Amino acid sequence: MIKKDNRLPVEDFLKRRDKKTVSTKNLVFKIATNPEGVNRCAVVTGAKVDKKAVRRHRIKRVITDEIARAALGGVDVLVLVSSGAGKAKDKELRDQVKKILKSPRPNPSS
Repeated sequence: MIKKDNRLPVEDFLKRRDKKTVSTKNLVFKIATNPEGVNRCAVVTGAKVDKKAVRRHRIKRVITDEIARAALGGVDVLVLVSSGAGKAKDKELRDQVKKILKSPRPNPSS
């Protein structure tokens, strides 16, 4: 579970205009700088991803673990999980998250 300080309030984040979007096969990342200097993240998995809540929560845990391991430095990250992720292996999801987080982060101010 994510600590309360590191949880991203999704409603406030979606109202912001300074975010950049990066996509992979199963995930859509919305990234913005954080004025508080704290890494915050949220993962949204709908019922279309998988029928079973156990699998949806597993996907959330895999993604949040990888984000927590990455040294981002004051970034808000919203991850939208697409329906194909329910069939993906955990390693594949980890690799997709690592790929996005290792790539040069888009600068929301530009």
